[in-house]
Amino acid sequence: MPYNRSPLRRADLVTNAGVGAMFTTPERISLITAGLDHWFERESTNSKSGIDASEYRVEEWRLQRSLGVSHFRLPPDYRPSWQFGGTEKNLELTIPALRFPCWYVCRNLQCRTLVRLPLTVNNTQMCPACHAKGKKSRLGQVDFVAICPSGHLRDFPWYSWCHRTMDDPDPAPVSLPCRGTMSFKAVGGASLASQIVRCTCGAHRNLSRITFGDSTTSVLSGEMVPRQSAEFLCDGQMPWNGTDDQGRVRRSSIGCGKPLVGALRTASNVYYSIVRSAIYLPRSTSMAPRELIALLEEPTPSQMINLFVTPETIDLGELATLLRDVIGAAADDFTDQQFENAIRVFTNRVDPDTPALPNVETDDAATAFRRAEFGVLREPQDADELRIRKADVADYGPLIQSNFERIMLVDSLRETRAFVGFSRLQSSVGANGLDPRSALRYESTESPNDWLPAYVVHGEGIYLELDPNRVREWETRASVIARAAQILRNYEASRSKNKTNAELGVTLTPRFLLLHALAHALLNKMTFDAGYSTAALRERIFASDDPSAPMAGLLIYTAAGDADGTMGGLVRLGRPGMLRSTITRAIDDARWCSADPVCMEISHHGGQGPGACNLAACHGCSLVAETACEHFNRFLDRGVLIGDPEVPDLAFFPDDQSLGI
Repeated sequence: MPYNRSPLRRADLVTNAGVGAMFTTPERISLITAGLDHWFERESTNSKSGIDASEYRVEEWRLQRSLGVSHFRLPPDYRPSWQFGGTEKNLELTIPALRFPCWYVCRNLQCRTLVRLPLTVNNTQMCPACHAKGKKSRLGQVDFVAICPSGHLRDFPWYSWCHRTMDDPDPAPVSLPCRGTMSFKAVGGASLASQIVRCTCGAHRNLSRITFGDSTTSVLSGEMVPRQSAEFLCDGQMPWNGTDDQGRVRRSSIGCGKPLVGALRTASNVYYSIVRSAIYLPRSTSMAPRELIALLEEPTPSQMINLFVTPETIDLGELATLLRDVIGAAADDFTDQQFENAIRVFTNRVDPDTPALPNVETDDAATAFRRAEFGVLREPQDADELRIRKADVADYGPLIQSNFERIMLVDSLRETRAFVGFSRLQSSVGANGLDPRSALRYESTESPNDWLPAYVVHGEGIYLELDPNRVREWETRASVIARAAQILRNYEASRSKNKTNAELGVTLTPRFLLLHALAHALLNKMTFDAGYSTAALRERIFASDDPSAPMAGLLIYTAAGDADGTMGGLVRLGRPGMLRSTITRAIDDARWCSADPVCMEISHHGGQGPGACNLAACHGCSLVAETACEHFNRFLDRGVLIGDPEVPDLAFFPDDQSLGI
């Protein structure tokens, strides 16, 4: 396989290997995924094949509205011309990547010379110092980079750190007092203090404490020059967007000025992808049948509509005629008026019908988005990509009858997951008030350029809805209110300490904490009963304590990239005897943690986890794979499920409630 080329799954390019992420090829080459400006450009200029990006177009009408984009695109699959023929479209499309870090170190342990090379370098690189001595030794990329809380990334400032100076030789050493050659060696240990960078001029320094820091201060910025007040701050470098005409790494147009923190390039805090998802809800109105709208959502008709429709002028009758020709015999079942109405719905000129849910003025955008899904999931559905059956709660025994109002078995669903940006240092959305989408492109002249990468998965799940009267009585208890207030205080203290304006993404109410804790208890138990790993399962929480339109539901589901969906294990688990057993054992297991009594008692001494945003919840009882949790394993407390020895009325499921199987 050629260097600088490595296979990646589509899902990776929307999650952990998206724009701005570093990954390592089998040849141990570290690459950074390039910006969206050049995703749909061909690797070879000699190919006779054309590019048709519409083949990768994905429609998800609610998510498009929410994010303000015209459509989504699947990351293109690679099709070699020798295999598919030289005239088909979309041959040899690759996702562009650049080599990063740009600093290399000689693999010869007696040499270890540091060399800086361009982002676009290719093939195997040899050490010039060894070559001058008649030896052959390869160069390997260094393991350290520098990141900032605004999402920027740069090479570790080796020259500045070694010489204790504010001078920054990026990308070339111009007008620097030292022209020596640097080397990087480890002496007697694996700690950062044993990693030393030296220069032939005599300057040297170890890497001790370079990873210390947060969004307000750091050792790398504050102690670049000891005993000097000036700080070595981030200048907004974005290497995934390439270099400018002078060969300098592109920088943010608004600058930065945040402190830099050293990090291993493979560290988990170097990249947090931000993904938004939506469950497919059928579009239909009283004027246009669902079946017709589904026909218009097919790739060819949808591309034609988006091509011919303009905001001001549109001849619906002419477009309907063209669509009839494209769709064929299936269009004969619908009238011209139905076609015109369906086009209006498809282009968002008429809002689709939604279940009879009140318009809640207090809903934020995220809650309103979930409310539409809540209204659909709690009722039977029979669409091609959303099939839901209602189960009779009376068949599930006293525990479920007394605590749950509704159980829905979701035989099939479709979820669209869109990549909207990333953060570094902290897994917070919108940290420091910056738009994460602004870094995905660099002043591209392509028009239109209002799309985001996404992928579509199909799956199944179980929807559970708690009894509203039980929840309302429970959430008004003083102990419950105090518990939620404690988590909110911890979160606010953490945000104040880090000086971030990150979105919380959820309202921390008692009912949210209850649903979240219950979801994690079920996720941990369902891995044994349904045959899926925790990484394959996901939660989706529907919580609102608005008195006019309360929500208290949760969806546990799994989804895979295969169009046929998943194995059916979750829906099978929803049968009366099996679900009753699963819920019972999940609650029983929550009563004991291998870290108790410390895990339970720590809630009275602050909290635990990131920012102390968890109370009685740790890896031994409540935490799941981060892909399964919507909130990065934060805002968890099993105490709201089973109570606290010191606060017995905290429990939603008390000890005296019959939990026998």
